[in-house]
Amino acid sequence: MTRDEVFQYLSLAQKNKSSQNLFEMELLLLELGSPELKVPAVHLAGTNGKGSTARLIESCLREAGYKTGLYTSPHVLCFSERIRVNGKNISDHELSSLTQKVQSAEAKLGLRLNYFQIVTALAFLHFAKSNCDIAVLETGLGGRLDPTNVLKAPLVSIITAIGLDHIELLGSSLGLIAREKAGIIKPCCDTVLLKQNAQVEAVIRDVCAKQNSRLFIAEKPKAEIEGFGLKLCTDLGSFELGLNGSYQAENAALALCAISRLNEKGFCIPKEAIKEGLKNAAWAGRFERVCLNPLMLIDGAHNPQAALALKESLSAYFPDKRAVFLMAAMQDKDYIGCIKAVAPLAKAMVAVGLNYSRAVCANTLRAAMAQVCKNSYAASGVKEALLLAKGLNAELIVGFGSLYLAAPFREEARALCEQSIKEEGACI
Repeated sequence: MTRDEVFQYLSLAQKNKSSQNLFEMELLLLELGSPELKVPAVHLAGTNGKGSTARLIESCLREAGYKTGLYTSPHVLCFSERIRVNGKNISDHELSSLTQKVQSAEAKLGLRLNYFQIVTALAFLHFAKSNCDIAVLETGLGGRLDPTNVLKAPLVSIITAIGLDHIELLGSSLGLIAREKAGIIKPCCDTVLLKQNAQVEAVIRDVCAKQNSRLFIAEKPKAEIEGFGLKLCTDLGSFELGLNGSYQAENAALALCAISRLNEKGFCIPKEAIKEGLKNAAWAGRFERVCLNPLMLIDGAHNPQAALALKESLSAYFPDKRAVFLMAAMQDKDYIGCIKAVAPLAKAMVAVGLNYSRAVCANTLRAAMAQVCKNSYAASGVKEALLLAKGLNAELIVGFGSLYLAAPFREEARALCEQSIKEEGACI
């Protein structure tokens, strides 16, 4: 199976509707030799912060000498970053080989798998074949019916920040959404929850009680901004955090609480490994600085809760700057809520058109921006948007609204900065 054939297969699978139960996934994995049972796992669900929290935990485990698997979504730079072993993306050769196995099993069983079922199966297969000591996996959507929820006894289940997203599938209230996310909580397995909305906490407490799961509440630690980084002050000591953005303190709290649970269960993750793991963790598209002159950041905030967190981070890091916001969004997101969240910090807003069928067209986005920001514009692509923003003499340019914006933003921003170096002697 060639690389092109792999992505053709995955592209066709995107058209298949999601299964309303886990039966197909369980059948598939049984046919593949039950790889999900061969590697101990940490399982995460939530609206925001799953990927960052997973990355922090994995980084600490790797620093402690464990062979790690990491499964996250969506990807920012390339598909293979979704499935990593010891920090390395799955190779094209391994991806092709494992996809062939999944496709053969699907045909043998007469199934019609969807995209996330296939990719999740690939992750389980790769982690098992690589003999990982432990895997860290985040759900793609929800929790109860997510393909990753075939895990029967995770070492720790983690619930990150819950917000109103995918309400057409998960429910129209925080309580209903929390109930779906709580589907990853398993009998007699530990659960770690970020301290948050009382309604969310009540739901998680109820599910934990019914599942006889020990519940641990992680509170946001004190954090100090140091340059473009964060210093955390916790009961375990002070830590430098490699991930930027003030909201990452919450994700670090979850990671530290989960690591404590793993140490209780026989893992050995010493303080020095935690220190290095938190410091060395990196995550593309999360309050990521891609250029210095002008200062350009990209953040994957794609719902109002995440956009508010972005606003708080910008206020904390750059209290005297107003930003030119470049935004792209998908049609199933509350992009109006996102626009309103960051509007108080806006010098101007630029709507960016992306070449995706689900993307909101630039003119529609601009119309929404115009309701809260008098300086609003539309651009057909990222390059045009960045040039427009630079022409407004922006000190701070922030891309947000969708992780699908991250890769083209990074590429075009860096190209623009390199051009500035040649012309003006600026710095990347």
